[in-house]
Amino acid sequence: MKFWVPLFAFALILAVLSPQGQAQPIQKLYDRVSLSDQDFSGKNLAGTTFKRTNMRKMNLRGANLTKAIFARTNVEDSDLTNAILRGALFDRANFTRAKLTNADMRDVLATGSLFKNTDITGVDFTNAILDTFQTAEFCQRAKGVNPITKADTRKSLGCK
Repeated sequence: MKFWVPLFAFALILAVLSPQGQAQPIQKLYDRVSLSDQDFSGKNLAGTTFKRTNMRKMNLRGANLTKAIFARTNVEDSDLTNAILRGALFDRANFTRAKLTNADMRDVLATGSLFKNTDITGVDFTNAILDTFQTAEFCQRAKGVNPITKADTRKSLGCK
């Protein structure tokens, strides 16, 4: 028992004194921080709030972002391939040039968000609430079928 106490204390000191630039720990609120270039691939971020967070060029491949909130957050040039974004809220978020290939975006609410040149191949938008102009823009380039939900991207958007 006496052996474990100094070992635990040493590990705690190492964690506190670890050098800057290492990956951020997973938490439930990121407010006005920069996570640029971080690798959160495959991480469970369900219910996490990103408020005015810089998430530019992040690797979020396969991450679970169920019911996450992206409020005035920059997700530009990030990779969200195969991410689960079901029930997420996008409020004035910037997803310019983000890669959402095969993402699960069922039941999302996206208001005032920017998706310029975003790859939406194979995305399932079933029951998603998007700005009318955003839906029209997505319908011009929607293609593919989501490999998990089997939903056709165009049909899930309600494209004609």
